[in-house]
Amino acid sequence: MTIGNGDLSQRREECRDMRQTTTHIVHFNLAQIKSHFDENLEAIISLGSIADAIVVEKPREAEAIWRAQFLLVEGALDFYMHELSKYGIQKMFNNEWASTESFANLKVPMSKVVSAINHPESLEWLMEYANDKVSHEVYLEPGEIKKQCSLLDIHFDDACNKASAKCKAKLKELYQRRNQIAHQMDRRHEDASLEIMTKHIVTDAIDVIQRFVRELHIAAENRELTN
Repeated sequence: MTIGNGDLSQRREECRDMRQTTTHIVHFNLAQIKSHFDENLEAIISLGSIADAIVVEKPREAEAIWRAQFLLVEGALDFYMHELSKYGIQKMFNNEWASTESFANLKVPMSKVVSAINHPESLEWLMEYANDKVSHEVYLEPGEIKKQCSLLDIHFDDACNKASAKCKAKLKELYQRRNQIAHQMDRRHEDASLEIMTKHIVTDAIDVIQRFVRELHIAAENRELTN
């Protein structure tokens, strides 16, 4: 982990509030992090019953709910990656996980270094740094997920292969469709036509992400056992 004034926001989205307020960062263990994902997924899946109830009389409204579910399940994956990243950074700093090259090359702002020197009894500065870093980044495109997995010494390809044969390709498709929904209201640039959204597309997306996160969680648990 190197000290400097490096740019911590490799991949920023304009819609995110870049202002940070100083608050206490809660430390969660792996089980709690997975529980947050499961709770999010349960809430997302429950929205499907609303779409089922109105799809015959209000098909357009049902499609809107399915699009919302699609966006939310991508958000659930992103937030899981955020929490897992913060956890891994803390573990490597405490020498509870073996350090990685990516971890050693992290650039920490001088403000956080000063805080660490002034408060050697606390790791609050580290969690603030990790929280600031991940909250400005998006871990949904397969290449970005792989980079973050490399930081944590979790093998992305292995997790994908164990999740399903087409997991990596599916993650890319989901990311592209997520961007189309979020930034284009699910309309094509070429002719502004609206893409079709179905219950099957949503359930497939949920299945892909649920399987992938399960494998990431197993890999993180194994990392815990081998250090």
